[in-house]
Amino acid sequence: MKFRITLLMGIFAIWAAVFVYGAGNATTELRLLMDGKALISDQGRAVTIKKTVYISLNFFSSTLHASTQWDRPSGTATIGLGTLLIKLKEGEKAVTWDGEKTTFSRSPLVADGEFWVPLEVLGKLGLKVKTSGKQVEIGWKHNYLLSIKSASYQGRPAVVVQTAKTIEYRDYLLTEPDRLVIDLHGVERFSHMESDWAETEMFRQIRGNQYQKDIYRIVFDLKRPIGYKVVVPEGRKDQLLVVFDALVSSVSLDKNRGIPQIGIQATAPVHFKATHINDPNRLVVDITDATLGIPGETVLEGDGIWVRQIRASQYAPHTVRVVLDLAGALPCYVMQSRHDPKRIEIRTQQEIRVVQWLTNGSDGALWIESNGELIEDLQYTKDPDRLVVRLKYAKLAPDVKEIAPAAAPVRNIRAIQESPSDVRIELDLDSFVGYQADFSSDRRIMTLRMKESPVKDRIIVLDPGHGGVDPGALGSQGVREKEVNLEVALRLKDLLEQAGARVVMTRVDDQYYSLYERAAIANRVGAALFISIHTNYHPNPNINGVEIFHYPDRTGSNRLGSLLLEETTKATGLKPLAVKTNKDLVVIRETQMPSVLVEMGFISNAQEEALIATTEFREAMARGIFQGIVRYYTETE
Repeated sequence: MKFRITLLMGIFAIWAAVFVYGAGNATTELRLLMDGKALISDQGRAVTIKKTVYISLNFFSSTLHASTQWDRPSGTATIGLGTLLIKLKEGEKAVTWDGEKTTFSRSPLVADGEFWVPLEVLGKLGLKVKTSGKQVEIGWKHNYLLSIKSASYQGRPAVVVQTAKTIEYRDYLLTEPDRLVIDLHGVERFSHMESDWAETEMFRQIRGNQYQKDIYRIVFDLKRPIGYKVVVPEGRKDQLLVVFDALVSSVSLDKNRGIPQIGIQATAPVHFKATHINDPNRLVVDITDATLGIPGETVLEGDGIWVRQIRASQYAPHTVRVVLDLAGALPCYVMQSRHDPKRIEIRTQQEIRVVQWLTNGSDGALWIESNGELIEDLQYTKDPDRLVVRLKYAKLAPDVKEIAPAAAPVRNIRAIQESPSDVRIELDLDSFVGYQADFSSDRRIMTLRMKESPVKDRIIVLDPGHGGVDPGALGSQGVREKEVNLEVALRLKDLLEQAGARVVMTRVDDQYYSLYERAAIANRVGAALFISIHTNYHPNPNINGVEIFHYPDRTGSNRLGSLLLEETTKATGLKPLAVKTNKDLVVIRETQMPSVLVEMGFISNAQEEALIATTEFREAMARGIFQGIVRYYTETE
């Protein structure tokens, strides 16, 4: 028995080490090390095929911090490292290298579901390569400075400095003129170093030079003295994030919104902590990771009823303090503006004066009126079907009358003082309905209109692009297209199903399906719409924005694409590029209904990749696509 187990284990080991490329070409897995550290398969693989050593494409993105794209139908792959662009094609020795043709002794191959690059490419990139037995050792010849790029960190402006190996640095501020200096020790400039940054409110420009043989100096020419932090991301000793404070640019009192409101405007989203002090009666708001952009201390007169005086000062190196000397017992609420994430609002409690149901033929609307700007949250629930409207920082006026029973599909309406600061309005429904909230220009009146859901019972097919062995594009910061596509599609699925649609997914996990299989699914189920969801890539790292493609002359597709472009860019803040036709994209060519392919943003653009990596972006993108679909049916029919 022991002999049989040993024999089986030996057979399994041989099978695990060898797979087949074509007929009779044994391929052996090799141990891969980078700068002396063994890599796992997600970081890259090395194999021998026909006695030649190859490196997997994901090694370039995961370990060398390059941007990569593999177009399976054409057999082409693109590698972008700094300003260097390499274009390879399966089975061809000729390679486009920095815009010029060059030839290698071996051609790229596709095997085991991956794109394989000849090992000699690494030598031309400036890496040391050593092959011994069943092991491949790769290392940078020097600790190169690969790139300096604009980025963001927790919503604040930042610059990411990427080197080939571990960074040792020293940072300090200089004055007259104001400069931030970062010295990188033991670092040399890469010949194709990418410098992709834009002027900000913090600095005019970034300069760099080889200050000494073993020191590369980066200089930020600052527009004003400003706080900053140098952050080494967890697990990334080869990367620095230079993160600047947000500037608090203004503090103002607005008396023209029905009830007074204090606005604190910053140049980036900020965190804050509010503390109430009883003696004397004050509200203290500390804004962290912030620098006061107004010289000295700012003092404003209040309205005399709610606030006597407002003061703002630089309380600590990274903290701006705003103090309200309160005049009476009116409550204070501090919140981040829903319309501008860079703005903090301080307000007192508003009064809900009217809650009334209006009937208009077969449709109806709920009329809500307040003496201040409404802060609402709408939530739809199933089992039972109910629409809940929460109004924050509000109280019901004493003379708000009981709401009369509504007509179908609304059975009953209740207005409740849920807490001292929140009002809850519940609408019990016969079935799922579509709804739309419209506001007056000052947001003191909300009209909540009810109508049957425009997507109810419609079959909508969602196609998260790529998956499984096909990762799609890979960003230099590690974002994988196939994962983004799937998450956005699943979020969109939930929104559509809540609205009564019947959603079919071409994939629900990390599986690979061919392009023709995806189109066939939509045709087979009789879909009303087909939405293919992708993340974009371009060799030029400066290209950014949202693109949408459709097959020419397919009825409804252009209109659907236009609405999706409008709603997704509105929801995410990305730049609208264009709605384009394309005859070569299989999934929109082979489907028989209105079909579009949504490119949600460029993973090859450093700033856009950082945004795409966030949960907030993926939720906003799903909502934008949802709103576009709803508008398509509402406005078309």
